[in-house]
Amino acid sequence: MRRNPSSPGLIDPGRVTSEGIQECKERLAVTAARLDKNMQELMERLVKKSKAAMSNEEEAEELAKLQADWESARECIGICSKADTNLNENISVIDNFATGDDAVQFLVSTDGKTIHAKNRGYGMRPRQLGGYLSDESLQQVSRDMSLVAFQNAVNGRSSMQDDLRQVSDEVVNRSSLGFQERHGRGIKLESTANPVISSQGPTGGERSKQKPGAV
Repeated sequence: MRRNPSSPGLIDPGRVTSEGIQECKERLAVTAARLDKNMQELMERLVKKSKAAMSNEEEAEELAKLQADWESARECIGICSKADTNLNENISVIDNFATGDDAVQFLVSTDGKTIHAKNRGYGMRPRQLGGYLSDESLQQVSRDMSLVAFQNAVNGRSSMQDDLRQVSDEVVNRSSLGFQERHGRGIKLESTANPVISSQGPTGGERSKQKPGAV
């Protein structure tokens, strides 16, 4: 029994069935060929003895039995041939493989064929649909599932941006706390629009206080 090379360790039922039918066809063909040869040899012997007044009844019965077996083998070959044709024409074999988040996979038959399929997907939130649907229903479901996948992707990007902003704020807050631990809270300086300059003259008296730029 062979194994499916694409899935090590797993047996493909469709392949096993097809190979089994093919093996039966080959064996029946060999049997039919052997019976055909035997029947031909027997008929040759009967022909040689046809000169006798009476034919051997036992050989006549053997010939009839051999002919019946030969016809039965031929019928079996026809049945196996039809089964193999039906297997190839009326069964849809699907092997889906998808990677990435929000992947959408379909295992659908729209023409009534039997489905032999398997899905393999790696990622977050995979979506799979299988069964028998009309073309119209399949198109509608495909649009709906694609819309949901797109919306999830947009929401995922928004959530990622929010997480990045939160991380950035946490980094700034930690930097501020580290500065305070090293240098203290500090004093906030107040700025004045027009500072007043005051100084004493050489005699110790006070000069008049003037604003910069005053005459």
